[in-house]
This record gives sequence, C-alpha cells and structure tokens, in this order.
Amino acid sequence: MTDTSRKTLVADGTRDSEPAVGLVRLSELRPSPENDRLYRPVDVKDPGIRALAQSIRRYGLREAIVVTLDGWIVSGHRRFSDRQIHYALLNDPPLKHASNPRSRYDNTARSYNNLTELLTRARINGIIPWQAIADETRPVSIWRTFETPQRFIGNKLAEFLKGYWRNLQQGQPNHIEIIGEKNTVSSILKPVAMKYCIPLTITRGFCSLPPRKAIADRFTRSGCEKLVLLIASDFDPLGEEIFQSFARSMRDDFGIKTVRPIKFALNAQQAKRFDLPPAIPVKTTSANFRKFVKKHGGFGWELEALAPEMLQELLEEAINSVIDMEALNSEVDAEREDAAFLQAVRSQVSDLLSSLRLDEEGEL
Repeated sequence: MTDTSRKTLVADGTRDSEPAVGLVRLSELRPSPENDRLYRPVDVKDPGIRALAQSIRRYGLREAIVVTLDGWIVSGHRRFSDRQIHYALLNDPPLKHASNPRSRYDNTARSYNNLTELLTRARINGIIPWQAIADETRPVSIWRTFETPQRFIGNKLAEFLKGYWRNLQQGQPNHIEIIGEKNTVSSILKPVAMKYCIPLTITRGFCSLPPRKAIADRFTRSGCEKLVLLIASDFDPLGEEIFQSFARSMRDDFGIKTVRPIKFALNAQQAKRFDLPPAIPVKTTSANFRKFVKKHGGFGWELEALAPEMLQELLEEAINSVIDMEALNSEVDAEREDAAFLQAVRSQVSDLLSSLRLDEEGEL
C-alpha cells in the first residue's frame, strides 16, 4: 500500500498508517472554504450534528477524513441516498407492518416507494435531519458574496496559498481514469479518487461525448502510452454494455490505440463474494438483453447493493493493481517539500501584510 495517507486522518487526529509529516492535531484542521459555499455552517446544537458526534464516539469514524497537507478538510461526507438506505435494509429486512409477519421489506418497487415516502415524512417532521439524505440529481448553485471589502480581504488572506495538492499522477507510465455509472456512487468513489489524484467521471448511463473527449484530452496531455479505465457499473445488460462501449469509443472515436478497461465493480463473482441482497430481473428493453441472459441468466445487481466501504475497497484494489507505487511515492515525497516551501512563503507574506490596516471606510 502506498503512502498516500498524507491526506487521510482518522477520528483521533492520527493518520490511518505511518504519518508522512508528523501527527496533525484536530485543532489544526480547517473546513475547506468551498464547503461553506455548498452547505450551511455547522451548528453544534443541530440534532444531526449531535447524532453524528455520538455515532463517531460510539463506533469510531467509519470513513477517513481527506485533508490537504496544510490542514484543509476537503472530503468527509456523511449523507446517504434513498437507494443506499434501500439496499442497507435488504441486508437485514425489517417488517413494514409490525403486526404482519408477511410484510417483510423486499427488493420491489412497492417497498422502495414506501421507504422514500417514510424518509420524506421523517425529514418533514424533524425525525431525520434534512442534510442526512443526499439528492445528487438536483444540484443547487449558490453564489459566494461578502458584506464588506474588509471581510473579503480577511477571507482571502486566510485562504492565501492554502489547499495545494501536487499532481501525484505525473510520472506514471499509464494514464488512469475512474468511470462511475451513477450519481449515487459519486460521493463514495470521490474520496479514493482524490487520494490518488485520479480523475473521476460520472456518466449517468451511457456517457455523452464531451466527457469522453475530456478524457481523451487528458490522456494526450499526460504523454502516457496506455489509457487505463477503472469502471464501476451495474451488473446487468446496460451496465455490461457501458463497460464494453466506453473502451470501444476511446479507441474508435478518439484514436487511442492502447486502452485497458477494468470493471472493478460489479460482477457475478462479487455479488456472491459479498452476499449481496436478492438480485433483480434484468430489463428486457436493453439492446444487450439477449446476450446478457445467455451468458449470465435473467437476474442482475445494481451498484448500490454494495456497501460503500466495499465499493471503496474494490476501487483501491484496482488502483493498486495498475499504479506504479515507486513513482507515486516519489511524488508524495515531493509534495511534502512543496508544503514546506508554501508555508515559508505564507509566513513571509503574512509578516509583510501584518503592518497594513484598514479603517472603517476600507482605506489603508
């Protein structure tokens, strides 16, 4: 395993493996400025925050926090989608009606609709915090504004030369890209992709042309001889066709002669290995239906059936199977030196600006 843990901290403030630049105190961590642009400020009285703290205290931090070397938190999501909750329930199906032993929760549209209605009512009535459920399909844009020039200046000075990440993929013999079929797995794959600085593309079914062109352009700029595609898609006719067609498009449409596609999730062997919830009948509308049924039978599994930690583990395994560890660790060492250099520059600039003051009117 490579020493990319320089960006990963566990709950007690220590790193999840040997520290690269010494231990980092929790008091030294700062939320990424971008986080405040997307989410409301954390309120310690918020029931959701209290529940999260209690869970960490009791069970520990189940997903490591991703930070930059200068202490900015960039990833630590804690939200779930309705579909992820659906599959979690299938692992130990509860009764939908306590007095009816035949009302066991199952993998049907009826059960799923009951769940989404229950989650909706629970949020409206304050039983579940609003921010606990994610909806990646309806993004919201919020513009960052400031009340005064003084606040803007203060904010920019606090952020000055913060958030630097070195491109850890430079020097690699292969150009690696991660492809995910669905928005629902984006927040699961993203922390691992960030850890290795590998681009992540969410296709939402068959990928449109612009994202594929962007991948081809990144490959060309990398100067590498081989393009490695790490793909996560459903194990059904559509998911299998997405896997096959993506590599075919990179070769035929963009002239990349050496493409190595790897479907790291999901397949029949993994469904058996992880004892996934009951399979669902494959859709007959898929053009790949007959071919899939002939080879695999009439049932498949969706990506969400995998627990998040399982999907992340599979992605880590796939990355480690194709990456040059020596080259990666060389870049990690260089990033440590970069961080020290930037800290020295910040200190010099801070000393220079410390003598400058703004009056009430914003004048120097």
